[in-house]
Amino acid sequence: MEGATKSPLCLEMISEQGIKQLVEAFIKGTDTFLVQVKVKPVNKIEVFVDEPNHISIERCREISKHIEAALDRDKEDFELMVSSPGIDEPFKVEAQYQKYKGKQVSVLKTDGIKLIGSLANIANDAIEIETKTTERKQAGKGRQTIIENITITLHTIKETKLILPF
Repeated sequence: MEGATKSPLCLEMISEQGIKQLVEAFIKGTDTFLVQVKVKPVNKIEVFVDEPNHISIERCREISKHIEAALDRDKEDFELMVSSPGIDEPFKVEAQYQKYKGKQVSVLKTDGIKLIGSLANIANDAIEIETKTTERKQAGKGRQTIIENITITLHTIKETKLILPF
């Protein structure tokens, strides 16, 4: 059973890389994916994990217990928080793009261009956004909707956020 025994990796010093390795080893082969690890001054550890269909509190608790089992409070005191990333936080990993495929997103590119549309696809280090604009018809009265699929490489994205449907 995963995480049932004490981790063989006992960290001597708390580091983002060490915590990342602990979490990745524990979640390997599951639907859970690591979004981000932060180790702040005075050993405040923040671990953000998620799953395709929303992560449970119990799953976060299991990961937290696994990390605590590998750390020695007698050597270094620490504060640990394991949670899902906030719904309004920018995407950090490719698995988040997969999770929100088909949803409305806002993409800010490194060149300052902002696109809003439906996340249509993600493959080969790129995403495809389906945008809709309304323009006047060239002939006659009325307006027409123009749908355009735009491919954006991940390295040209500064920030992607989910648009909440209110």
